Amino acid sequence: MLSNLLTAGTKVLGLSRLINSGRPAFDGCYRVVAVGGTRAIEFFDRAPGNGEHAVTILPYRSGKIAQAPLGGGEVISGEFTGCVMATFREGGSLFAGHVDTNKDTSQRANWDARKAGGAEMIAECDTTGRIQAEHGAAAVILCVAEGVNGAITHHHVSKATHAYGFKKTDASPVASYTAETIYTVIPSGAY
Repeated sequence: MLSNLLTAGTKVLGLSRLINSGRPAFDGCYRVVAVGGTRAIEFFDRAPGNGEHAVTILPYRSGKIAQAPLGGGEVISGEFTGCVMATFREGGSLFAGHVDTNKDTSQRANWDARKAGGAEMIAECDTTGRIQAEHGAAAVILCVAEGVNGAITHHHVSKATHAYGFKKTDASPVASYTAETIYTVIPSGAY
């Protein structure tokens, strides 16, 4: 289970560009690797291959209540700094949702109306106020919804940008640079 792997010190690679893509939910995969003696979880936008695990990626979507079916598999979403992650039943099906609560595009009122209109809540994690000052400005929360029972776990992470480049030959200048956001799981404190 993905949540069991997201322990303090674990590095998370490739996930930032997927959950910040603004796309509707999509199927992806992850694998667990060792990087310099540290556990890392690497995410991909494709079906799982040898030794990889399927996961649904639920990106943040500004001005929307993004959702994905929970067909027995796990769903990961983020970056949470105050949004709501929920699991709910609607029309007999189980879903995970990421509710945008940005003050300029908030869907909180629409979400409350949807709940009042019959969406059956299984679990709800409002991340407002869950990032403590000691975590610093680079802290965000990732949430994982478990597909069988709808349980949600949240994981505090710090994020850092790592830039790297390559040369075509030893004598040539760097041909291009790539920047990647790397998350590191940090203790959740009182949460």
